[in-house]
Amino acid sequence: MGNSKENLFFDLGIEAELQFLKMDSLSNDYKKNYLADLSRNFNSAFTRPSLSPFEASLISLGVASNSQSPFLIPLFKKLALENNASEEEIAETLTCASLMATNNVLFRFKHVADNENYKSIPAGIRMSIKLNPILGTEFYEILSLVISSINGCTACINEHEKHAVVAGATEQKIFDAIRLGAIVHGLSIATTLKQN
Repeated sequence: MGNSKENLFFDLGIEAELQFLKMDSLSNDYKKNYLADLSRNFNSAFTRPSLSPFEASLISLGVASNSQSPFLIPLFKKLALENNASEEEIAETLTCASLMATNNVLFRFKHVADNENYKSIPAGIRMSIKLNPILGTEFYEILSLVISSINGCTACINEHEKHAVVAGATEQKIFDAIRLGAIVHGLSIATTLKQN
């Protein structure tokens, strides 16, 4: 499995999986263009200079986990291992995705509820791993930001973006991470649309 710009989408087997989409009513040209766009978008986002293959693999894994993609999770776990991620770093990535999914629901509610009293009630969710993450503060905050963006929690987005910048992340790196997360989330949806 390589991770060149040209081949990663195909090497991972995503293209083959998407052949099972319910596309029977679509023309061959439409299907060809759709797969080509997905391939270009993913390959371009995954290979951005601001993100190392290690970081891109773990972001992809975290998003696939958040999106509950049974197809993409093992692919990106394997890719992360090939890009020198340890089992502990993979476990922390999956834990971060779970923790953010929890927080995003609660803080989204606190942020949008008309009743102002909810804002003053403590969240009451322990986040011990956030204090000294194996992945390092900058990357942990970026990963938290990506998941929060997918889950649509404005309060979490603003908080993690601020902490990522303080930890040293550039705006370009943050944006590239969000773009990759968005594309992997789209792939997660696409690969669940197989024929019954």
